[in-house]
Amino acid sequence: MPKPKLLVFASGSKDGGGSGFEKLVEHAKDGGLSAEIVGVVSNHKHGGVRERADRLGIPFDHFPGPWTAEEYRKRVEKFNADYSTGSGWLKPMTGLDLARTFGIHPGLLPKFGGKGMYGHHVHEAVMAAFRRGRLPTRRCACSS
Repeated sequence: MPKPKLLVFASGSKDGGGSGFEKLVEHAKDGGLSAEIVGVVSNHKHGGVRERADRLGIPFDHFPGPWTAEEYRKRVEKFNADYSTGSGWLKPMTGLDLARTFGIHPGLLPKFGGKGMYGHHVHEAVMAAFRRGRLPTRRCACSS
């Protein structure tokens, strides 16, 4: 049976980033993730995500905007992806099928963004807010 095709949206930066994307690729290759990574999309034409995509042999697509539902759907169609994920994607995601879209990090960043909110700091802030009952539990905030 063929594995589901997964498209990754990962911003990174002009100087680095993309570690979450690379981990997804590693886990897809070692069988820990039952998916085929069919491509990665970044809003930085050159940078960490592009470097990792080239090194890992994953097709890359530069997405400079506009961040419209139509443009997101074009990318999913271009890669013929079954699912899409935001892994360090720093732009609002719209227009994608909620049943086939999930956010890894920073899915809740709009509520927790700002100075010092990166890596484990974001995760700690999100978990603390969840424990206080301040987060939705039924719908991914990154895909509204």
